[in-house]
Amino acid sequence: MYFWKTKELALQLKENSVSETDQMKYLLSTTIIGLLGFELSSPSTVSPLSLSDYIPLLKFFSVLSITLMGFYETFKTNKANGGSNYLSRIVCLSLPIILKMILISLIYGFFVGLLVINPNRASFLFQALEVFLQIFFFWRLNTHLKIINS
Repeated sequence: MYFWKTKELALQLKENSVSETDQMKYLLSTTIIGLLGFELSSPSTVSPLSLSDYIPLLKFFSVLSITLMGFYETFKTNKANGGSNYLSRIVCLSLPIILKMILISLIYGFFVGLLVINPNRASFLFQALEVFLQIFFFWRLNTHLKIINS
């Protein structure tokens, strides 16, 4: 894996010599760095003041764990029966799954807005939704990868 030498990586990609396993490592590395950067930029993560300020941190570790396990399981599912093209498959399958997640989020947000008066409770419910959507995403992705490999 190249962490700094972009030209060498570009040449390997041009020659199709980056293995599926290495592509998975790049995906995981990029995801972890992105999640860390996003979470560490949140003021409540940097200087927690009360117990409720730890909820985003708990959500972060939940999402990170689900993401790592999700990529592992979907990669393993894709490898079954000699599967290949993992990245292209998950990118293509992600679009309709994410559109469904947006619809779920809109419906959920509408009802939370109608039923919840306390903003702290609403914040907690939206944090829980994020965790649920991560699980939903990888569950659906894995289901469709199984269909491809059957």
